[in-house]
Amino acid sequence: MTKSLIDGTSSRPSAQQTRSTSSTRGIREIVSTLNEKGYTTFSSCSGGHQTNPRWRVNRHESGYLAFSPPSNVAFTLYFALRKKNRAFAFEAQEVVDNGDGGDRETICTRFYWQLYDDKRPKLEYYNRLFKQMKTIIVGLPNARADGRGALKNLLGPNHPTGLRIVEKQMKRFHTS
Repeated sequence: MTKSLIDGTSSRPSAQQTRSTSSTRGIREIVSTLNEKGYTTFSSCSGGHQTNPRWRVNRHESGYLAFSPPSNVAFTLYFALRKKNRAFAFEAQEVVDNGDGGDRETICTRFYWQLYDDKRPKLEYYNRLFKQMKTIIVGLPNARADGRGALKNLLGPNHPTGLRIVEKQMKRFHTS
């Protein structure tokens, strides 16, 4: 008998660990595909874990992709998935955040997904979602290098100020 059978431990990961590992692999593949196409994400999360494991009734944590420079990909994913995948709620945003009120301003677009509360957090839901996302992303044109077009459309007459903010934030992201 091995030690794990004697002391009751197992070398097999728990279902939660397996789900988390597979989701992490899925989100990494999505981010990699986006980067290959020239889209820059500065933050992401696969989602799916409980918001607080101690709560009896609990919501599933949201997954997200945050793009900077801002990109229309968040909205493309939203409109492509909103009726195609009914296991998740989706949200796309354009965000201007003054951070701490100083020089940490951020302009970005974000795409969120959250498994509906009536669904159990099964890996099959996330695998299907990430497969759908990857298919959509592969079909996108390559991103423009500077993101100026998306910024101009988003910010209109505030475009020059927004461009300065994005240039500063990109320097900050690359040095941290």
